[in-house]
Amino acid sequence: MKKALFLLFTVLSLVLVYFYVGEETYDIIVNGGVVNLLISLLFAFCLQALSGVEYVVLFKSANLKIGAKDALFLPPVVSLWGLLIPFQGSLIFSTFFFKHRYDIGYLKSFSLNIYFYLLSLSFSGVLLFFFSLYFDVFSLTLLIISLGLVFNPLILYIGFLIFIKIGANSTNSLIGKLHSFSVDFTENVRYLWEKKLNTLYLFIIKIIYVVLYVFWVYFIATFLGFDFDIVDSTLIVITLNISQALKLTPANIGVNQLVSGVSMAMLGESAENTVLLTLYITFTVVLISLIFGFWGNYVLLNEISIGKIMSKYKLKKT
Repeated sequence: MKKALFLLFTVLSLVLVYFYVGEETYDIIVNGGVVNLLISLLFAFCLQALSGVEYVVLFKSANLKIGAKDALFLPPVVSLWGLLIPFQGSLIFSTFFFKHRYDIGYLKSFSLNIYFYLLSLSFSGVLLFFFSLYFDVFSLTLLIISLGLVFNPLILYIGFLIFIKIGANSTNSLIGKLHSFSVDFTENVRYLWEKKLNTLYLFIIKIIYVVLYVFWVYFIATFLGFDFDIVDSTLIVITLNISQALKLTPANIGVNQLVSGVSMAMLGESAENTVLLTLYITFTVVLISLIFGFWGNYVLLNEISIGKIMSKYKLKKT
């Protein structure tokens, strides 16, 4: 069963990569040269390794211990599942895997993922705020966007508290279930945010991640002959971080290009070159995810009993 799922996963991933990564991207890769591609793959590998460290700290926040094997393979595997399932495929897979690998329940697994998404958005807001101030490109629009991102966990928390208060006395069964879910969910996420030291560690890792990412973007822009400096590279990384949290399409192709292209155009830079650069990044990330994701997918699926899960589901159905 696991081998069959692994083969199916491999075939589907290759088909999706063929359809979603167009000819134009392959032309950029060829023009960039093999050496530059290998260096870019090394950058992508280092970024995914940092993501693995983030998982270690994330699980520590929930009083769980993640093994070195899971920390190594989770980033490329989660990324690969983002290709298979267009809308939030990474979130769906990681929630499923956390639940069955660590036996923590879907709610706690989902809460871990949402906490991490909220933290990523909040960090992007901090970056955008200081970027705007430092490089004197500040505006009311950027202020609203950056503060909205920074305080997105608080906004969501207040929204859930309002719903909990309104739905407390409801006799509707659906609202009752949603109320119960909201209470447990907010408690789980609040508990994770209260682990201040671990949250600080995650922010520090993200700073290292962004610095490395900026140098990678600048490196790509240089050998492709694009007139982007460190400031431009930093803005591209910030916009990619924000758009990546949305994950609306496989590998977020289209969304990343739209958000980063529009942002750079607003500063008078070439939107076309930005799109080409982000397509190069996407191809490199997909390639490194394929290299380690296929292997990691098989390894991680061996850590959970697919047959046992399916039998449990059949018992519930009957």
